[in-house]
Amino acid sequence: MDSKISEAIGLETHAVALIWSDALPEGAISFKPGRWGCVMAVFATVAAKGRVGAFSRETYGCWGGGVGLGFGNCYETFPGGIPGFCGFLADGNEGTEEGRGIGAQVAAWGGRRMADDFLKGERYLKTPQVTHHFLDYVPMRDIPAKYVIIKPLGLADPAKDEIKSVTFFVDPD
Repeated sequence: MDSKISEAIGLETHAVALIWSDALPEGAISFKPGRWGCVMAVFATVAAKGRVGAFSRETYGCWGGGVGLGFGNCYETFPGGIPGFCGFLADGNEGTEEGRGIGAQVAAWGGRRMADDFLKGERYLKTPQVTHHFLDYVPMRDIPAKYVIIKPLGLADPAKDEIKSVTFFVDPD
């Protein structure tokens, strides 16, 4: 399936189809179970460049990516649960003994940078309370499929693939 939009605006990358599936395509690129990774990086560097990527409840890369892909409230599995995530997105978790202990565990599997972000916070939102309020409005969806597949739109087969969305990577200029 080709995209007339891609042709009309002269895109240099493929439009990317997002598909729900219970079957994992052969050769699909995925994160290893339990390993951190960026969902958008897979969109941009895998599917937009012509390859197939796949995500599951065990291989969604990061918690926000898991939520965005429709694998339910992945923040519940963040180190320290939802309170740990709320601290992470705000001013950090180093203010509590529990937070410091979890920070040491994060360093062991996620590296020093991730541990520093966990402890000191990414400061996207002012406080953990504001983050918690923000999460009250994030739609948590649990899709009825085992995998979310992303592939160039040209590789999608409308007779077999139920395309849920199409992403176009454009130069804003």
